Amino acid sequence: MMPKKTAFITQALGNFAGDNDEEKYANFLTSEPTVVVKTIVGYELSKNNDKKNAAKQRLEDTKDPNGNPIDLTVYGPGTIASPSDEALAAFITREEFGRVHNYAQQDPDLPTPPDIPAPSQTSGF
Repeated sequence: MMPKKTAFITQALGNFAGDNDEEKYANFLTSEPTVVVKTIVGYELSKNNDKKNAAKQRLEDTKDPNGNPIDLTVYGPGTIASPSDEALAAFITREEFGRVHNYAQQDPDLPTPPDIPAPSQTSGF
């Protein structure tokens, strides 16, 4: 197995079902697309502090037209100033794919964002 693939499996796929690395990788590849993307985003954020800091800044800067911040509880534990890795990966996944965010004070006229699977259903960021 290639070193990069092994590192990815070890660091990012620990919570996927499988008796060995190859089974975990196969289960990862057959997951829902949102789970795959969120896993890759989380892995990249864990490897690169510049990307992680930029993602945190985007999270802090994202506001609705009335200036309300993101409702971080939709994405995972933590606060806007100190989001968990899970919450940050979920936020960036939604941000990059043009999904509507939940805000601290949701405008009833905004569409409801589609669900991102809960951590227990994903790789466990």
